Amino acid sequence: PPRQRLIALAERLRPHLAGPAAPHSGLREGWSVADDDAPLGVASERETSDPARALCGRVFEALVVALNMKTRERRWWGFELAGGRPRLVAQGGEGLPGTLEGRRAGGGRALRRAVASSGVVAFEEPDSGLALHAIAASGAVVPLLVRGKCVGLFVVESSRRRDLGAAEAQRIRAAADELALSLRLAQLRCWHQETYGFDVCIDPSLAGLRAAAERLVAIGRSGEPATIVGPPGIGKLMLARWLHFEGAGEEAPFGVIPLGHEEPGELERHLAAQRAGSVLFEPLEAASPTLQQALLARLEGAAERKQTARLVFVAGAPPRELAARGVLRADLAARLDRLVLHVPPLADRREELAGLVAFLCGRFAGEEGTQPPRLDEGALALLWRQPWPGNVRQLESWLFELCLLHPGADVGVAEVREAARRLRQPVLMKIHSRHPRRRDLVAALRSTLKKSGSVNKTRAAAFLGWDPDTLVARCRDARLAEEQLAAEPWGW
Repeated sequence: PPRQRLIALAERLRPHLAGPAAPHSGLREGWSVADDDAPLGVASERETSDPARALCGRVFEALVVALNMKTRERRWWGFELAGGRPRLVAQGGEGLPGTLEGRRAGGGRALRRAVASSGVVAFEEPDSGLALHAIAASGAVVPLLVRGKCVGLFVVESSRRRDLGAAEAQRIRAAADELALSLRLAQLRCWHQETYGFDVCIDPSLAGLRAAAERLVAIGRSGEPATIVGPPGIGKLMLARWLHFEGAGEEAPFGVIPLGHEEPGELERHLAAQRAGSVLFEPLEAASPTLQQALLARLEGAAERKQTARLVFVAGAPPRELAARGVLRADLAARLDRLVLHVPPLADRREELAGLVAFLCGRFAGEEGTQPPRLDEGALALLWRQPWPGNVRQLESWLFELCLLHPGADVGVAEVREAARRLRQPVLMKIHSRHPRRRDLVAALRSTLKKSGSVNKTRAAAFLGWDPDTLVARCRDARLAEEQLAAEPWGW
């Protein structure tokens, strides 16, 4: 169940519970001291949700793999920061035997220093005040920063003196910088899963999506009114929640006001009732002239903006285009056009499709209590080349049909076509090869790269529904060379 429902149920049950409260146990594999004595008030392992340990923990495990770090004489811990408190989500290493419990726990003040300074805190000689483990001879605490904000801490300690000097600490810092955004996105997914009851798919390993994620984080933290523009079914509501998560935070309220049937004074009533968090208006083009005037007055009044929730708008076209159509006031459009997040259609982001397919099949199978279907190369290629006018929402319908009818089974082209027939959806067997879009050529080559990073033209041609010679000819016509592929723009 969503987190709010669990909290409400707990509050209702509280008066009926008998007996003394259980003592605070601290981290089962960490802190047994009281929160007031722990660095930054370290949360207990019981307070760390399973999604947080699974999603955030994998980021720290990937960091250890990327470092190729020897752990025979070292031990490491990964903390994510939630509400300013470090929560242990991963640990490993064979060094420093025993646990951090009781007398064996160090002071751990290095964690607080790393958060306060946004820098690496290292010690090359035993220091029980800085160390997390009481018998650590050297160690380093590395903050994971996203646009200057600490979102997690990676701690490495060794049984040997001078094992973690400045050079090694900076090497860890460089690797941590690469994975900091992944940790932040894992935190977002945990929050969304706990709040709304389902996980979302965000893959920061794709360069285009990573750049879009960094811009969205910046927009979210700005606090200014923002407009999310994109076609239907692309996930604008989820992106609005993401902006809210980055700006207002996990505990702040998030309200949605559907436009088109609002009454006079409704805006004031909603904003008066919600003086924190975020309020989403959708769709912007349905706002009445009266509401538009009230919104403009609210946006131009600095004092009023500070006293109420942040405003987020969803629209099918940019504000300036809505103004040109006569749908939106020109002065309101000029105000909202300052901070716009454009979300491209799924057909312009085909590099993301393979990851989306795997994620959604796993999610739907989990909801149905079954195993996800196994799509072969032909089935994946057929899904890849569809135009998806309904975007992610349409893709979800196709995949849910496959999960429902073929749980844990092999799925090929025939099964995908049958699912489309049941949904009364047309199937595109190949992308037109006479005058293809350059974007489709680039996406096919990027979606089928070998593990070495080199181009696989045979597989790319199959995704497009062509033979390899046709792909070679069209790339030649477009003057698209393999060595220029990395410089090609992304859909975002």
